[in-house]
Amino acid sequence: MKMYLHKIIEMIMNNLLLVIFIMMPMIAALINGIAITLNDFLVSIFLIPFAYSAHVILKTASK
Repeated sequence: MKMYLHKIIEMIMNNLLLVIFIMMPMIAALINGIAITLNDFLVSIFLIPFAYSAHVILKTASK
């Protein structure tokens, strides 16, 4: 049971890192002001495919 719980926590943490990685530029933009700065917006768009492909690779590798 403890091992199962550990796996769930590990899975959540992996996804949490992914979410933080994608959301960081958007969160930074919100902190700077409600209007999203063009630079942060472009960075977030640029990072999403890399984060998603890394996520897919990790998922297929763990199976």
